[in-house]
Amino acid sequence: MIDGSTVRLPGRGWFAKATDENQELGPAIPDILVENSIDYSSKGEDEQLKAAVEQLLKQLPKK
Repeated sequence: MIDGSTVRLPGRGWFAKATDENQELGPAIPDILVENSIDYSSKGEDEQLKAAVEQLLKQLPKK
Protein backbone atom coordinates (compact mmCIF):
# COMPACT_ATOMS: atom_id res chain seq x y z
CA MET A 1 0.00 0.00 0.00
CA ILE A 2 1.10 3.57 -0.47
CA ASP A 3 1.61 4.14 3.29
CA GLY A 4 3.84 1.06 3.67
CA SER A 5 1.17 -1.20 5.16
CA THR A 6 0.20 -4.50 3.60
CA VAL A 7 -2.98 -6.45 3.01
CA ARG A 8 -2.97 -10.19 3.59
CA LEU A 9 -5.50 -12.58 2.13
CA PRO A 10 -5.73 -16.21 3.22
CA GLY A 11 -4.18 -18.58 0.73
CA ARG A 12 -6.37 -21.55 1.59
CA GLY A 13 -9.74 -22.31 3.09
CA TRP A 14 -10.58 -24.43 6.14
CA PHE A 15 -13.74 -26.49 5.86
CA ALA A 16 -15.28 -29.14 8.10
CA LYS A 17 -15.32 -32.41 6.13
CA ALA A 18 -18.67 -33.69 7.46
CA THR A 19 -20.68 -30.50 6.90
CA ASP A 20 -18.57 -28.61 4.34
CA GLU A 21 -18.89 -25.64 6.72
CA ASN A 22 -16.35 -22.82 6.47
CA GLN A 23 -14.20 -22.76 9.63
CA GLU A 24 -12.46 -19.46 8.84
CA LEU A 25 -14.11 -17.47 11.64
CA GLY A 26 -15.06 -20.24 14.05
CA PRO A 27 -13.44 -23.16 15.82
CA ALA A 28 -13.80 -26.78 14.83
CA ILE A 29 -15.90 -28.73 17.32
CA PRO A 30 -14.35 -32.04 18.34
CA ASP A 31 -16.24 -35.30 17.85
CA ILE A 32 -15.58 -36.34 21.45
CA LEU A 33 -15.74 -33.71 24.19
CA VAL A 34 -13.45 -34.48 27.13
CA GLU A 35 -12.51 -32.02 29.87
CA ASN A 36 -9.06 -32.37 31.41
CA SER A 37 -8.86 -31.92 35.17
CA ILE A 38 -7.19 -28.76 36.47
CA ASP A 39 -4.09 -30.61 37.61
CA TYR A 40 -3.72 -32.93 34.60
CA SER A 41 -0.33 -31.50 33.69
CA SER A 42 1.19 -32.11 37.12
CA LYS A 43 -0.26 -35.65 37.17
CA GLY A 44 1.11 -36.35 33.70
CA GLU A 45 -2.31 -37.57 32.50
CA ASP A 46 -4.12 -36.20 29.48
CA GLU A 47 -7.74 -37.39 29.39
CA GLN A 48 -8.29 -35.88 25.93
CA LEU A 49 -5.35 -37.79 24.46
CA LYS A 50 -6.42 -40.97 26.25
CA ALA A 51 -9.96 -40.71 24.81
CA ALA A 52 -8.58 -40.08 21.31
CA VAL A 53 -6.30 -43.14 21.47
CA GLU A 54 -9.13 -45.34 22.77
CA GLN A 55 -11.37 -44.20 19.91
CA LEU A 56 -8.67 -44.91 17.33
CA LEU A 57 -7.99 -48.36 18.80
CA LYS A 58 -11.69 -49.20 18.42
CA GLN A 59 -11.42 -48.41 14.70
CA LEU A 60 -8.58 -50.86 14.10
CA PRO A 61 -9.62 -54.15 12.47
CA LYS A 62 -10.00 -57.08 14.85
CA LYS A 63 -7.64 -60.04 14.39
